Formats: sequence, C-alpha cells, structure tokens
Amino acid sequence: MAYIHLPGGAGLELRPGERLEVGRSESCHVRIQSSQVSRQHAEILWNEGKSVPFVVDMGSQNGTTLEGKPLKPYEPHPLHDGASLKVANHRLRIELFLPADSDVYLNDKQKNVSVFWDDNDVQLNGTLGVDLALREIFELIESRRLSGTLLVDHGDRGQTRAIFCLGRLFDAHSPTASGVEAILELRRAAGSTVSFTAEFEPTSKAFDLRATDVLLGRANAPRRRDDDQTERWGRP
Repeated sequence: MAYIHLPGGAGLELRPGERLEVGRSESCHVRIQSSQVSRQHAEILWNEGKSVPFVVDMGSQNGTTLEGKPLKPYEPHPLHDGASLKVANHRLRIELFLPADSDVYLNDKQKNVSVFWDDNDVQLNGTLGVDLALREIFELIESRRLSGTLLVDHGDRGQTRAIFCLGRLFDAHSPTASGVEAILELRRAAGSTVSFTAEFEPTSKAFDLRATDVLLGRANAPRRRDDDQTERWGRP
C-alpha cells in the first residue's frame, strides 16, 4: 500500500488500483488550501499490474515538479524511492519499502509505499540587510518550525549554509567557520543574497540551538546531542 502522512498525524492510504487527487478542491483526497494550487492539481495513482505508483500533473496553473524537473501535463511519471515531488510550493517525499532483492520497476510483488507531506510552504529570499534582517529570518524559521537549509550567498567569498530542523539550528558552515561562529559571521554579511529550501541532510554530529539565542550571545558553544539525533532522524 501507499500511505500519505499529513500534518497533525492524519494520513491516507493508497493501494494498487486506486488513486489520490491532490488540489485545492474540497473533493480532493489531499486538499491544499493555497492560491498557488489548482483545484485539481495532480494525481498519485497506482494502476493494477504496475510495480510502483505514478504521478500526473492535471494541467495545473503553477505546475508540478519531480526531482526539480517540471512535469508535462497529463503524462504519468513513475515515482522512485526518495523522489521529491512539489505541488506548487508544497513538497511531497516518496519512500518505497521493497525487498532487498527486488527490482523496483520489474518485480510484480506487492510493494509498501509511504508518501510524507512536508508543510514547508514559505517564500524566503532576498538581500540581507536590504530586504531581510538576520534576526527577522531566524524568527520566521523558528515561529514556523521550518526544516531545511538557509543559504546565504556572499558572491566571490563563497556561501554559508545553516541547517534547521523544526525551527532549531542543527548545523552551520561558512567558508571560514562552522557552528556558532558561522552564524555570528552573518552579522557582517550585509548585501549577501538569502534563500531557504526544504531540502537538507542532517549530520551525525548536529547541535540543537535557537539561532536567535546565538545572535543574542546566549549560545556560546554548540550542545552536541548525538544520541537524541539518532532517535530524532530515525525512520517514522
């Protein structure tokens, strides 16, 4: 079967021979109340005899992307393990659970599929110190409990990447520093371009801090929590 995990712990099942409609309409199985989403935006379907589910863009206004590539309307595309699917600004992550010796496209045995909903609908980009203040950025990430990577591009001087999980700062690296020091360097990064993406990879030695505490001098050193990190990033 397939299972779609929604915010708040709810979920929907999808089995071979079934389909799920995704869109803004009240009739959709997965309803996304956003002006960027069409009433009938996309479908996730699992046809009988197929070893994996497929996604189809239903001629939506703002499009559907698979692994960052826009889908042609009304053309089915197979979903592989770990696939990243975006419906306008909303992301779905596809995870397949298959026997170790199986072929994802050829094996006819029943497959288990989980589709995880990521409610990271946020527009965060601009120029640091002009469009966005550093503390404003961190407060937005914390208040929305966002997970992803904050990318600060310094032009010829390289980039700073800060990883967040549920609004907490978990890792940071700049061309000349890491951890808390990399965040503090951003106070002198006016003019750099800023963007936020829901894509990220947690590290095995992550720390757990509030980025606003770093700016206020209340976090002088990262607090390593390797045991908690292992549990936090275990399979749902």
